[in-house]
Amino acid sequence: MNLQKTTITCAILAAIGSSAVTAEEAVEEHQFSANIAMTTDYVWRGYSQSDNHPAIQGGFDYAHSSGFYVGTWASSVESDPGAAYNYDGASTEVDIYAGWSGEFGGFSVDVGALRYEYPGTDTKDNNTNEYHLGLGYDFGVASVGVTANYSDDYFGAGDTNYWIFGAEVPVSMVTLAAHYGITDYDDDNKGDDYADWRIGASIEFKGFGFDLSYTDTSGVSGGCKNTTCNGTTIFTVSKSF
Repeated sequence: MNLQKTTITCAILAAIGSSAVTAEEAVEEHQFSANIAMTTDYVWRGYSQSDNHPAIQGGFDYAHSSGFYVGTWASSVESDPGAAYNYDGASTEVDIYAGWSGEFGGFSVDVGALRYEYPGTDTKDNNTNEYHLGLGYDFGVASVGVTANYSDDYFGAGDTNYWIFGAEVPVSMVTLAAHYGITDYDDDNKGDDYADWRIGASIEFKGFGFDLSYTDTSGVSGGCKNTTCNGTTIFTVSKSF
């Protein structure tokens, strides 16, 4: 996804939640792009979706000069009965998303919807709709943003909100990034609210993207005895076309 749950198309935009069309990009009315990545562990919202194993990911995107975008993104996943998200019978996650992004008075804005699909899953609760609104601001020396995500039936857990607070700082050829997320279940009987966070550094070299990050959780019931939400270091190599 070009906002990256998607992780790879633009990792910072996942944190900031917006990708405004620049003046140079706006010259082209229609834009098509693709991305592919290999990661040592597909961690989403603090939990490994690949059972602490490597994953391959990729997607396709279309963007219009008006700000409208649509795309799809997929990743290999691995079911784990102990994880927060157990996609019984599924080996692949497929995301389909659409939205609009633009700029107002220096602020970047992104609003859209995302469908999580897990082909082959044993339960329809795993297939989930989510909606988001993101705001970001670029100070030049740093970019910051906040994104509100909402699902009316979050993987079978009912109404759930997920808040993302992110920042990135370019330092020479390297971009430093930080992310803090909060999962808030409206029905406490469906799950325990918890937080996840990530810090990392990324660089582009010879047309490839390289990212090294550390991620962990806090507030998980039982202190995250499950290895799929323990702190871990992730290395990702990506390529955009």
